[in-house]
Amino acid sequence: MASPIMDNFAIEPVDDEHLVPVWEGPIPLRRSVAPPMVWLLGAHGGAGVSTLAHQLGVAGDARRRWPSGRFPDQESPLVLVVAGEHASGLDAASDVLRQHLSGQGSDAHLVGLVTVAQTKGKLPTSLDYRLRTLSDIAPRTWRIPYAEGYHTHTPAELPSWAPGQEIVRPRRWDPTKVVLPEIETLGCDLVDTVNAFLQH
Repeated sequence: MASPIMDNFAIEPVDDEHLVPVWEGPIPLRRSVAPPMVWLLGAHGGAGVSTLAHQLGVAGDARRRWPSGRFPDQESPLVLVVAGEHASGLDAASDVLRQHLSGQGSDAHLVGLVTVAQTKGKLPTSLDYRLRTLSDIAPRTWRIPYAEGYHTHTPAELPSWAPGQEIVRPRRWDPTKVVLPEIETLGCDLVDTVNAFLQH
């Protein structure tokens, strides 16, 4: 769901103790890893960044720091904040988003927020309110639903999605065989976002 930020909408700054650090140089990569199109910034530990970075062939783990955004020729300046759908996770996401939108972050470009469900079913009213509040300040939000089997596999045991890849969905869900439709949608949206950003 898209949520444009109004120019006159005041964003409250974040306390220094809750500020996410910024990489001083380009984010180090292993030699065998291609530079990602988008960085995933976990708002807290256990947000699901490792799994998403593995399953999204266009994304990389920013390792809980903002990319500086000052090295466009060496790395992508695009960032997607990731958080779990629980009270502390959504509050942490609020801090990360507000840090950037209030000018306390880096020169990176904030793409939006993706939240990862922790249980089946609808969100409790209090969490739904927190999520709707975040949707008001994030440029865009995505939600990844809870999926049986994800917590019993390491990221390396799960499949990856890449642009243009045709996905054949089995009749019976198996997390080791195919990515969630929502992850495929997120990947396609990120590719569109990258292409639009490069055209400006």
